[in-house]
Amino acid sequence: MPSDESESPMGARSLPFPAATPLTVAAMTARRLAEYLEFGGDPVRAGKDIQSFADQHGDAAVPALIEGLSDIDLSSVLRQYDLTATSPIQQAISPDRFAALVEMEYKYASSDYAELRGMLSGVLFAESHAGADDRTIECLEAVVWQPHALELLAGMLLRHAETEVLNFWLYGSFRVSATDPEHDIWLTDCLNGHAPLDIDVVRSRAASSTGDYPDAEPDDVPYDWERGEADTRFGMADGDLQQLCWLLREYHEDFFMDMMLQILHMLIQRNRVLKDRA
Repeated sequence: MPSDESESPMGARSLPFPAATPLTVAAMTARRLAEYLEFGGDPVRAGKDIQSFADQHGDAAVPALIEGLSDIDLSSVLRQYDLTATSPIQQAISPDRFAALVEMEYKYASSDYAELRGMLSGVLFAESHAGADDRTIECLEAVVWQPHALELLAGMLLRHAETEVLNFWLYGSFRVSATDPEHDIWLTDCLNGHAPLDIDVVRSRAASSTGDYPDAEPDDVPYDWERGEADTRFGMADGDLQQLCWLLREYHEDFFMDMMLQILHMLIQRNRVLKDRA
């Protein structure tokens, strides 16, 4: 008589072992990865294992997998895995989880902020380099509320895009070089410590709006809106950092101004150190 039961090698009857569900497979894989990383495993290899898991079980199963990893383990993967290539981690990680991992960089960031730079580019701009998708905005919203986001982003931008960021703040364009004598003189005095600096000054010196273009050129030629948008939002050597600046100014203007104040203070401090060494 047919039966769902099966015979064991010893002749005893046993119930069939239930098939593993995607959740149980994800939990088992997460435990295996955690043990591997705990004993000195290669985070790059772990990232590739997550990719293989997604290939086998589908991207929809990845959130359950990374949920089983600690922040330390997931951070080590994000910091070292090459996120310039498509990775299921990019879309699986929640904005709040990503922001918490960014905050951890306050303790672990290298002097050149290379890992933070890679994490931001890999996750914020995973879908679109236009930088306007909802997920990018949600992730950035979560990041800016972290306690040390200001210091982290200012330090990273200072080392990667100092000139372009200053141009963007003062003139609303990454391509424009400083051409206003008043701005030039003030900025020089500021960086030399000869001009007062506070948030009100930073706001007063900022370009009025990143999207506030005139209706016509000086010679009454209709304004080229497409070129104006390109000058405002594009043009920096590092496109992802440029997008980051644009999004901060567009959606988090108070944070952007505070960040510019932080960058200026850091530049002033650096100039003082250089003078003391001279």
